[in-house]
Amino acid sequence: TVASLVRKFRKNGVDFMVNITNDAWFCDSSELDQHLAIMVFRAIENRICITRAANTGISSFVAPSGEIYDYLVRNGKYREIDGVLHNKIRFVNTTNTWYTNYGDVFAISCLLATTVLLLITVTRRIFT
Repeated sequence: TVASLVRKFRKNGVDFMVNITNDAWFCDSSELDQHLAIMVFRAIENRICITRAANTGISSFVAPSGEIYDYLVRNGKYREIDGVLHNKIRFVNTTNTWYTNYGDVFAISCLLATTVLLLITVTRRIFT
């Protein structure tokens, strides 16, 4: 999931999202879990429920709090399996998060502040 797209949709009033993904090229690697973890971050950042349907990855339901409240499992396996997963979408009637409203402003501000402080430090060392 792309952070800016989820943020844009949430800002435009979307109540939940469905993430249909092709994880086939990851095979049985740790990237399947990482792909799910990224989706959990998107749910938390925007306080939105996301349903994930993956052809070979981890199909799941993620609450706005980031809780993975259901995932497809068969015989103890949760990756590279076939099946159907259904559950209720958890709607949260709440205001947008700071991230939904302002995006990466905080991260960019931190980067700019670090750059300015670095330039000040380098300048002082050169001229003293």
